[in-house]
Amino acid sequence: MTNAERDALRAELQTLVKARTEFLTGKRVVTAQYNGRSVTYAAADLNEIRRRIAEIESRLGLSRRGAIGVRFTHR
Repeated sequence: MTNAERDALRAELQTLVKARTEFLTGKRVVTAQYNGRSVTYAAADLNEIRRRIAEIESRLGLSRRGAIGVRFTHR
């Protein structure tokens, strides 16, 4: 991946994280603009935003691992 591609993905990620925050704080429709493109999401598209954020984080090597399970045993 080139530096320009990485920078474009980071910019898109930042825009999508902002869009997710706006949804979660009450906005119903959010428009995200990056790379000369504009995408409008409605509240029903929150899962699509989350999916794209995860995809970009994965491509950038920023994937978050899930919670580590802990099991307690009584002896």
